[in-house]
This record gives sequence, structure tokens and C-alpha cells, in this order.
Amino acid sequence: MSEHVPECPDCKSAMQPIKIIDATDGSWDGKGTSHVPLAYAAPDARRSFFSKIPAMGFLTGFICPACGRVILYGQQVKPPAP
Repeated sequence: MSEHVPECPDCKSAMQPIKIIDATDGSWDGKGTSHVPLAYAAPDARRSFFSKIPAMGFLTGFICPACGRVILYGQQVKPPAP
């Protein structure tokens, strides 16, 4: 399956997929040790005592090799609750 490669809105170059590194998984040197997919939630989502904040979807990142612009796209995994 081929993935759509977006065009940079600034310089019109083809963008390249990237992983955003989140350093919350710390190690002895203070840097992240693994890649964690970034998720997003509804603005009013709350964490309960027994569960995490419910994710609506995940983010995919792209960078333009010509001008350096970074763009994030959201991919919804479930519809928002009414």
C-alpha cells in the first residue's frame, strides 16, 4: 500500500515522513530510549483514576528536506463521542 506524500505548502517540494522523538521515556542520560507514537485527544478529555486519557487518533509527521517545514497530520481511529 503506498502512502500519500504531501507537498510542502511553502516551497512545493515533496515532504519526507519522520518520527517525532518524545523524551518522556527517560534513561540515565536524560534522553528518550524508545519511540512512542504521538496521539491526540478531545479538548475536554480527562484522565480517570483507572484509565489514561482516551486517544482519538495518532499523529504522523513530515519534514520538507528543502526548507525544513514540519507538518503533523492526525489520523482518527475512532469517532468522537456525541
